[in-house]
Amino acid sequence: MDPLTPMVLKRRAQARLLASDPHVKNMESRAHDECIGAYSLEIFSHLVELEQHTRPAPELIHSQPQITVAMRPILFDFLMDVHSRLKLSTASFYLVISIIDRYCSLRIVRKDHFQLLGLSALWLATKFVEPKHKIPSIDFLRATCCHCYSKQLFLEMECHILKSLNWEVDAPTHDSLIDLVLREQGHDGGSQESIKYASNYLCQLMQFHYKCTFNYTVSQISMAAVILATNALTMTNENMFIPLTASSSTIVRLLQLMLTVLKDTPIPTSLNTKFFSKTNDTSVNPQLDSLYLYARESHRYYSSQYPSTPLYTYYNTPMSSRQSSTSSSSTSESDVFSRGSTSTLATPPSSCTASPVNHAKERVPLQQLKIKAPSMRFTGAVAPQSEESGLERKRSLGA
Repeated sequence: MDPLTPMVLKRRAQARLLASDPHVKNMESRAHDECIGAYSLEIFSHLVELEQHTRPAPELIHSQPQITVAMRPILFDFLMDVHSRLKLSTASFYLVISIIDRYCSLRIVRKDHFQLLGLSALWLATKFVEPKHKIPSIDFLRATCCHCYSKQLFLEMECHILKSLNWEVDAPTHDSLIDLVLREQGHDGGSQESIKYASNYLCQLMQFHYKCTFNYTVSQISMAAVILATNALTMTNENMFIPLTASSSTIVRLLQLMLTVLKDTPIPTSLNTKFFSKTNDTSVNPQLDSLYLYARESHRYYSSQYPSTPLYTYYNTPMSSRQSSTSSSSTSESDVFSRGSTSTLATPPSSCTASPVNHAKERVPLQQLKIKAPSMRFTGAVAPQSEESGLERKRSLGA
């Protein structure tokens, strides 16, 4: 036996004992809060600057010859299921999505390697975010995909992703920006946790909708999620409907898109399982119930205000033509960006290590954002109509 082993085990035991001390935890928490309070503006500025350098190129993702944007929610649904089984942090899921989109902006991805890319991105994100004991093994990753890929392929894909991203794995995540926005608004502890929970759910839900993730930045989505969650929980607690307002027209359009998603699109199966699992036939998420109730009240309110011009043109779409969250959607529906030429990307590689980096792509410029979150003007309070005790949500129970 290694003579250092007893010493290592003793130090680990002492570290675990110290980490479980509530007094030490409180000291660390206070030190963390003081540091964030002193450098919150600098942290936000750094994240916005990092956001500019890590944004994917939607036109190049759209011009992939073998994969389409309709395949993204299918892969993300699978990855969210794996993420939930491993009980990983929210930040790791956001980082997985960022790695996948950035890689698809630089390299051609074969259709039969798309799942390999997703699992390898999950592996990388957990190494970057999670503690060591939560990092999945290659054997576990191979088992999740029914051993479709060898261990060597996982290692090659990991190396290929790192080289393609120039070893820049980090990217701003919604959870960190939500924390900064809530700190700026100064909510009390109880309401802040509820708003944070609902906001993170909204941000995770928006990852499945490319019109949101490709058209808006991480900071914009985070700010809009906080505004929507705040209004929804305020309506539930005070029994008063407050129309959405924001100082930025971009945020207003994003809020309308979020309400449309909540009102008219099914919940992805993995999110439905993660957030709406039932114990003894009772709902365990009153915060998320508030979001869907607020979406219906908003539609009713704006329909009564502007009956001749509906707020959401999506409502006029026949039910038969609406796509489920994990079903295939036609690429001709995209009014978000023009379809790029496939000549901007190299020919499909024979292996996951053969595709060259495309240096000629243009990045979408970051829109100017204020450091302070958009202000909410609480005007026009309207009492909501009574709802049935069981909220009727449209949830997809299968791909």
